[in-house]
Amino acid sequence: MKNIKIFSFGFILSFISVLIFFNFVNMKNNKVEKMEVKNYIKDKVHSSSYSYSEIKKLKEFYDNNDIFGYIYIPKIVDYPFVKTNNNEYYVNHNLYHEIDNVGVPFIDYRTLVTDKQLLIYGYNLCKYKAPFSNLESYYNEDFYKENKYIYLKVQDTINKYEIFSVYVETSNYDYFKEKNKSNNEWFNYINYLKNKSWYNTDIDLNNSDQILIIKTVSNLEEYKNYENKYLMLIARKI
Repeated sequence: MKNIKIFSFGFILSFISVLIFFNFVNMKNNKVEKMEVKNYIKDKVHSSSYSYSEIKKLKEFYDNNDIFGYIYIPKIVDYPFVKTNNNEYYVNHNLYHEIDNVGVPFIDYRTLVTDKQLLIYGYNLCKYKAPFSNLESYYNEDFYKENKYIYLKVQDTINKYEIFSVYVETSNYDYFKEKNKSNNEWFNYINYLKNKSWYNTDIDLNNSDQILIIKTVSNLEEYKNYENKYLMLIARKI
């Protein structure tokens, strides 16, 4: 009888061990699969063969047709961005459509890829690691000088942008209305954005420039005057 009990107990322990092992393997495989997708996309950013199929693969992986493109800033941002019919949903949802306070970077729903101005928004939270959290590295001018370029994949093309303005916006939050300006007005507008920069970027602009605006919340402790204001990175397509 005693031997039977010992055998039963040993069998139960073995069974539990097997369950734990397979659960670990599944978790590991899921992490590996996600890492493979991420690395695959990152590698393709540097490749001329980067095509729509990779965005399609991301849509399938996350089961999310709102995925619109991919943003890559070396050392800083490496993440898909989305587009839907409003600017609220992805403030508190993740790529799996789950409630998530970190959110997902999203392009303004009113934006067309042919517009002179693209606007991408993303959360930056003190308590959580968000996709745009590292953008506050641009408070350091030396960091800006070493990290001037943004790579943006939209549809079947990848574009390179050069940052020409870095600052915190404290009053004017509606940049979308500026996209329909005439050539002269547009030239004045983008130079106005350049003149707002904290740093002298030494970049000459012209009235045919297409620009990208990245906007996130400012949270750094040493910049209390800018708390809950918006850190702006503005770049021109090159």
